[in-house]
Amino acid sequence: MSNTTSHQESKSYKIKYIIVGTAGAGKSSLGDYYVNRKTVTPIKNITVYIDFFSKKVKINNKELTIHIWDTAGQERFSTVTRCYYRDPVGVFICFSLINRNSFDKLLTYYNDVQNINNRGASFTLVGTFLDKPKQRCINKEEAEKFAAKYKMKYIEISSKTGENIDECFETMNNIMCNRIDNFDSYIICDNEDASDNLDDMETDRMILYKCCQQ
Repeated sequence: MSNTTSHQESKSYKIKYIIVGTAGAGKSSLGDYYVNRKTVTPIKNITVYIDFFSKKVKINNKELTIHIWDTAGQERFSTVTRCYYRDPVGVFICFSLINRNSFDKLLTYYNDVQNINNRGASFTLVGTFLDKPKQRCINKEEAEKFAAKYKMKYIEISSKTGENIDECFETMNNIMCNRIDNFDSYIICDNEDASDNLDDMETDRMILYKCCQQ
């Protein structure tokens, strides 16, 4: 019995997340703060095609290696970014609390992921720029209504102060643990032959990058 418990305590899983939303919605800052503890700066490079973050966390008897794919929000990159919608089991849809256009396009991103994803992805709606209350144009009730309609969790964050960013990912991580506990085949089967070779992932990313330049 003790051997079984020990085996369960050391069980590892590789989990893929993706962050989507319009350009300037704070997607890269969300991942960068969670993994590297980097706060947002006045000058921020725009993501071209795809960026990548990785972090290991332990929750109870599960060790999760979190792979976070951060997508470009510009329309001209949409063809390549959609290539990454298929595999993630967790999706963060970001919008800016100070930009109405980013909120109005949420349904487009949600539908795009739903139409392509084949892993039963869980969604979290993320409102960014919580640190700018005077510029806010999306109220919490409106965002919560959208999230409830599409069965998403909702959280508001600031990449400048770090407020609620850990909670944002912890919520998704706990959802993944619950799915594992319920023997979710999309996660369990993916981990049977999973590779943690980040060099291979970077190679795949560059192949897509080059293809899109042609």
